[in-house]
Amino acid sequence: MEAQNEWYDCRPNDAVISQAFFTPLSEERVTSFEKFADPTFEQDIALIVWVNVDQLPGHISGPSLGYQKAEVISILKTSDSVMDIAEIIDISAVEIYKGFTIADENTHYTMLPFAGFRVNLTVKFDYINCVVASS
Repeated sequence: MEAQNEWYDCRPNDAVISQAFFTPLSEERVTSFEKFADPTFEQDIALIVWVNVDQLPGHISGPSLGYQKAEVISILKTSDSVMDIAEIIDISAVEIYKGFTIADENTHYTMLPFAGFRVNLTVKFDYINCVVASS
């Protein structure tokens, strides 16, 4: 089910098999500026992934998400937008969701059957001017 123009609660949630989202970690930085060309930017962002490992098809390695981490890194490496992958964090829900409020920090959101990780990375991008055609 896709929510149309609605906020989705991305906190750990045992009603889903898995979820992931991107969140900014820094302001956008201008990396190139030319008078007659689109400027380019870079920004530090985080990809936060949380899963119910019991519901992952074929998952048999307990709380380890090594295969899933490798798969995410492989996908990120194929993107022309990803400039750097700084670190992967999976110590605790507090560290994975750093910058967000988790209502009950003593709840073990990363205790079996749940697990998660955070990938901190830098991306580059530009804004493309869009012209809306009038009818």
